[in-house]
Amino acid sequence: MNMLGLVLSALVYGLGGSVRAVPAAGNECVAAVTSSSVASAWVVVPVLREERLGSAPVVVAPAARDPWLREDKAQHLFMSFALTTMTFGAARAAGLDARVAMPVAAGVTLAAGVGKEIHDKRSGRFFSIRDLAFDVAGVGLGLTLAAYTR
Repeated sequence: MNMLGLVLSALVYGLGGSVRAVPAAGNECVAAVTSSSVASAWVVVPVLREERLGSAPVVVAPAARDPWLREDKAQHLFMSFALTTMTFGAARAAGLDARVAMPVAAGVTLAAGVGKEIHDKRSGRFFSIRDLAFDVAGVGLGLTLAAYTR
């Protein structure tokens, strides 16, 4: 985020000016900053939309693209939990000791989670560290369950 743009916007608002967002490439917009007591300026700031607050336009910064609490986070948690427990069970059925099957299950599941995020990045979506955090939580739950099985 362009801090100069935010500081300049706050200054302009304080002096009674306005900021108008003009779409540019990606998530960035060129903000036209105008005021009677401040010279006009063009500042590149990340902007998704322009809203009105009373009579003055207000530039709205982009919302978090990846909030911590969404449906996909629960999907990451439960799929990682399921994959961990299934992989652990398969490794045990193949004759591996539990102390060996646990890291195998964790490695397979974490590799799948990282692979999913790399696929998302290559598909034009974004690589989400928060999704990986829920993958790790699912692995932890799966290994906890595995630790209490025979």
